[in-house]
Amino acid sequence: MASYEPVHPVDMSVYRHRFGTTEMCDIFSERARLYSWLEYEAVLARAQAACGMIPATAAEEISRVALSGQVTPERVAEIYDKVKLDTVALIRALTEKCTPESAKYVHWGSTTTDILDTGMALQLKKAHALIVEEAKVLRKQLVELAKRHRDTVMVARTHSQHALPVTFAFKVAMWIDELTNHLQRLEEVKPRLLRGKITGVVGSQAGYGTHGIEVQRHVCESLGLHEPDTSNQISRSRFQEFLFLMALLGNTLQCIAKEVWTRQRPEIAELAEGFKAGEQIGSTTLAFKRNPVLSEWILGYSKILRGHAMTMMDIVMEDERDGARVAVEYAIIPDSCLVASVALETTQNLIGTLEVNVERMRENIYSSYGFVFSEAVMMALAGVGLGKQVAHEVLYECSNRCYRERIQLRQALLEDPRVTRYFDAARLDEIMRPQAYLGTVREQVAAALMRAGE
Repeated sequence: MASYEPVHPVDMSVYRHRFGTTEMCDIFSERARLYSWLEYEAVLARAQAACGMIPATAAEEISRVALSGQVTPERVAEIYDKVKLDTVALIRALTEKCTPESAKYVHWGSTTTDILDTGMALQLKKAHALIVEEAKVLRKQLVELAKRHRDTVMVARTHSQHALPVTFAFKVAMWIDELTNHLQRLEEVKPRLLRGKITGVVGSQAGYGTHGIEVQRHVCESLGLHEPDTSNQISRSRFQEFLFLMALLGNTLQCIAKEVWTRQRPEIAELAEGFKAGEQIGSTTLAFKRNPVLSEWILGYSKILRGHAMTMMDIVMEDERDGARVAVEYAIIPDSCLVASVALETTQNLIGTLEVNVERMRENIYSSYGFVFSEAVMMALAGVGLGKQVAHEVLYECSNRCYRERIQLRQALLEDPRVTRYFDAARLDEIMRPQAYLGTVREQVAAALMRAGE
């Protein structure tokens, strides 16, 4: 057989850490996939022996050989090169290691999709647990970040323009809630995603005689998987749902990365990725560069996850089964898990080394003529008798004067008799204090931490 140099980045020495964590790569390695198939065959044989379908001695040997490591990826690949069907290659490699008598009962009554779907469920069981674990680690980091910056005031933006003062913790709390929601969704999807399948060629379990339901229950319980419903033979909705969850998770990670990427701009300079001075280099030409590299990788990962989710949506099988899904599922289900794992790990690194410029956040509040206090002043004026519409008109006219004359809003307000009739400079300064117009920000942050179990 032909031998190839690494082609996919996950197999390249330079890039492998960029396209999948070590733990997730282990879950979806060739050897791990083969073992998941062999684990299915072992449990299937034991279940059939328990139902009296095959001899107990044959089941014992099939199980022992399947789990012994005697069936190797190399031998399966060698047979596959001739037969062109991977599951047949597996079965022949397994039967080679069994006695002739026991070999008669290997894969008894089963079919290719039983192996593929149940094997994939076993891999996804581990992948799902790893993603949940890593998402919880990230959420814990964000919780600690929010706690440190409960009182760090900054300007919130709408339509990319300055709006009102908030706290940095408030921004982080929204990310925390997103992860809490994703973790809830991941828990909810488990009974639908982690399903075994012992249904035979068209889903009727005819090859198991009257023992189909009993064998399936035994296999699923032994493997720690849920039993399928009737549609499990043709429906790929469980995989589609999971890949969409990975895309949603990617969107949240993108939101975090984009925030850092944008606020690392020198004009804003509120956040910055950690940079290892003396080791890390940002450009072959511009020696001063400290680029938001981690953020940009995360932005790229999110696009891959969304693309895989949309590709999976194209899988609609015809009749009781077709093979058009195989190439797609072999490629994008493991890759989605690999990308999700490294996206989470990269975001953990981003948050773990994040530099928060508290002073710059404070300075930026005042960098737009003091407009961030316009609603606070408007509502105060409305409350003392002007009413909302007239107060809005006052702030509108004063703001336009600021644009024209390049003066601060405070000055324009103190030179307007409609304002000074009610407020002197001291009262206006109190109204225009960032901490005085935070609404329920602190309460909402506390609620987000509580929802996260903190």
